[in-house]
Amino acid sequence: TATSPVMVKTHVLAAVATGLLATCAQALVGAPNYCRGRKSCALGSGPRSLPPLSPTAHHRALGRLAAAADDASTPPKKVVDAEVVEVVKSGETGGAAADGKKGPLPGWLKMPKMTKANMKKMGGSIFLSYGFVSNVNSALMLGWVWGIYIKRTGLPPFSPGSWPPLTGKFVAYYGIAYATIGSALRPFRFALAAAISPLFDRAIQGLTNKLRIKKWQAIGLWIFATNVVFTCLWLAFHIRLSTLVLGVPMFPLPA
Repeated sequence: TATSPVMVKTHVLAAVATGLLATCAQALVGAPNYCRGRKSCALGSGPRSLPPLSPTAHHRALGRLAAAADDASTPPKKVVDAEVVEVVKSGETGGAAADGKKGPLPGWLKMPKMTKANMKKMGGSIFLSYGFVSNVNSALMLGWVWGIYIKRTGLPPFSPGSWPPLTGKFVAYYGIAYATIGSALRPFRFALAAAISPLFDRAIQGLTNKLRIKKWQAIGLWIFATNVVFTCLWLAFHIRLSTLVLGVPMFPLPA
């Protein structure tokens, strides 16, 4: 049968590789013993060649060659934090993660970017949790601006019998506080909303299962409980706390 050119080349390359490997093995193991006390050997100039190696020496030489090749070709390993790799792949944080360094914030307070991909990944509960966090933040600031306004002006923040019931000066006080402090806290509000979003999912699912109602009904009930009832109680608590701390009445009489 005719032999193809590819097979011929393969056999030739295999023979050359085998010869080189055998020569290197003999040089590592057998050459020092053979050349000792002789005038010429295969490693120098002369017609003599090395004797064949025993099977044990042959395997030992191959092991040395393999170990040397592994040490030379294996690149140094890099220890990479798995959490940093995950954050960089997801693109949720900024420069600290891109440089391979952890930021000063804990994992649950890492500030994700407000991208469509992140919003879609978090689901509809992110809107509910962000609304809740925003209401809690607004009520907290409103309660403390209430006390500070009374402390500085001695006037009530509201004007009975008018609409809106809050005075223009008090609204200006609150607007300045929200534009400065509220704007600075916006990334933290979104980070906190993203952290508690799974809790909202579980709460809505629990209401659906326990009360045996539809999901949209559970969502409405949850919004009423968190964004209306809890927000009003939270506002009243901070109004009372701020007036106690500042030593002013909650509802001063108009002058």
